[in-house]
Amino acid sequence: MAFGLLSTGFVRKHLADIVDDLEAALQAAFGINIRLDSKSVFGKLVGAFAQPAADVWELAEAVFNSFYPSTAEGTALDNCCELVGVTRIPATQSTVTEVLEGTVGTTIGINSKVATVTVGDQFQTTAAITLAASVAVRSTTSLVGAVVHGKVYTITINGTPFTYTATVPPDDADAVSLALKNLINAGAEPVTATDLTGGELQVDGDAGADGLPTPFALVINANLSIDKVGNLQAMESVEYGAVIGYASTLTDIVTQVSGWTAAWNPLAATLGNEEETDSALRLRRALSLATPGSGTVDAIRAAVLSVSAVTAAFVLENTGDAVDGNGLPGHSFEVVVLGGDGDDIAEEIWDHKGAGIYSHGVTPVVVSDSQGFSQTVRYTRPSEIDIWVRGTYTEDPEADPGFPTNGEDLMETAMLATGQALTIGEDALPAHFYGPVLAACTGIRTLLIEISLDGIAWVNTPLAIAALEISAFEIAHCEATL
Repeated sequence: MAFGLLSTGFVRKHLADIVDDLEAALQAAFGINIRLDSKSVFGKLVGAFAQPAADVWELAEAVFNSFYPSTAEGTALDNCCELVGVTRIPATQSTVTEVLEGTVGTTIGINSKVATVTVGDQFQTTAAITLAASVAVRSTTSLVGAVVHGKVYTITINGTPFTYTATVPPDDADAVSLALKNLINAGAEPVTATDLTGGELQVDGDAGADGLPTPFALVINANLSIDKVGNLQAMESVEYGAVIGYASTLTDIVTQVSGWTAAWNPLAATLGNEEETDSALRLRRALSLATPGSGTVDAIRAAVLSVSAVTAAFVLENTGDAVDGNGLPGHSFEVVVLGGDGDDIAEEIWDHKGAGIYSHGVTPVVVSDSQGFSQTVRYTRPSEIDIWVRGTYTEDPEADPGFPTNGEDLMETAMLATGQALTIGEDALPAHFYGPVLAACTGIRTLLIEISLDGIAWVNTPLAIAALEISAFEIAHCEATL
């Protein structure tokens, strides 16, 4: 059998072939009757020389394969893709909006860290912040001095004053804080006051449309003092990828700063993405080769996928005359896209769609063509379909290594990361989750994965997918539980 670089490709010489060649060469030189078993001198020489030679042949094969996208891996694949202008999508950090609380005027520097109370994953500030009452989402105030008759207490929120004048008797500190609470809650400002008793009053910004507390400006008169304020601050995970931070779990202050007393996250962290895999990069490279074309589904999809921060795209078309089952008018197409800037997406659609073909979709964007005319391009963002994933397990007492102390957190992280990786139109199946969960956590004897659309009715067989089908206009949004 021929080895090396042949017209049919590269054929590697394996260890067994090298051993055969060395033994044949030694027999030719010293006679056919020499000992070649593993305990003999010649046998030991064969063993000593064969493996390094096999390693060289393996390296030569890897070098040969590194020139071709279908066989290259890692950096070699990056180099192949670079030739056609495609680069691997890097991992991104998870992000969260945190409330940092402490004394007014406290400066918390960039890269200051907090950690989750569950796993200890760390998030860090993306910029320095100085705590201020002018942008508070929480404030704690207290009375200054004794309560006396006629003493005036004023809290001004967003320019609206709330004033109470003490009457002694019967008023005391409890009565003043209660009265201020009632005045504020009866007002129209988007805040809620809580009487902490003893003259202490807490004011929280109400949740806005984004689910975060609404910042407010706080001013007090001389008879009150501001003990603490909480401000919103953007933070990102120290590690890249899907780092989970459930709501109200990012509370451990890692970077100690005088005057910084508390931290918490009103909402769960937005998960980052893992680095693009070799298989996904190969597929995207293949799709990119359609980009120079125009008017085809592949060309439009490849163009949209080339937009920065686009993570998935799906293109449907209707070549008939009547409206089809997906709601597309005759002779139209629709781009369903996740991520990316809308204007950039619209530009790519316009540049690659066929003349006179209607771009159907929910979101219209006006672009300018090469002649300066305004053109309307439409695309669609996938609807999020909430799914719940539940894992039921038993531990294996004989496993080595056994079930770790943070095993459930590891399992839940794996389930969430797998669910987050589901793309547009991809059905949610229990079978997706078994491998990642078992790979993430040791010491599991039995495991049952179930999926639900409502957290009540659960599906636990890969064949029962009717209720969990995801359409081409949808994407699964995963929540995990154990």
